[in-house]
This record gives sequence, C-alpha cells and structure tokens, in this order.
Amino acid sequence: MPNLHTKPDDQDHELVDHLISHQPPLSDDVIAAFQAMREVFGHAGHLVVDLCPRTPDRTVALRKIHEACMASIASLALNQEET
Repeated sequence: MPNLHTKPDDQDHELVDHLISHQPPLSDDVIAAFQAMREVFGHAGHLVVDLCPRTPDRTVALRKIHEACMASIASLALNQEET
C-alpha cells in the first residue's frame, strides 16, 4: 500500500496503525475477558429486545451496546501485556 501520510513526522500515524491492526489475544486471561465482555453485553442486548418495543430507539440502544462491547474488547486487545 502506498504511503499516503501527508505529515510523515506526525506521531499520530503510529497511533492509527496501532488502532487498526489486528491484536489477537495473547493469554487465556485475555480470552476469558473477551468472552466475559461478549456475555455481559449479549445479556444486555437480549434484555433490550425482551423489554423494549421494536422502535428506532431500540435499534439505537442495540447499536450502542454493540459499540460498547467492541470498544471494551478493543481496549483489552490493544492494551494487553506481551508474554
């Protein structure tokens, strides 16, 4: 891929590369944390479906739950200690 950086000296390019890179879990603890996050957010999503009428607001709530789950998993993946 060609280098599209217009300001190659900007340190935020490293941040972008880090944030969009694949970060597989490096330990069983991280795998368990991923699963715990998916489980708790899954329960929240099912509760929203069970209790809230099918409206645009419910759709927004489910999207927000998805975003929170993905952000939590990204936080775990991007900040794990190398083994």
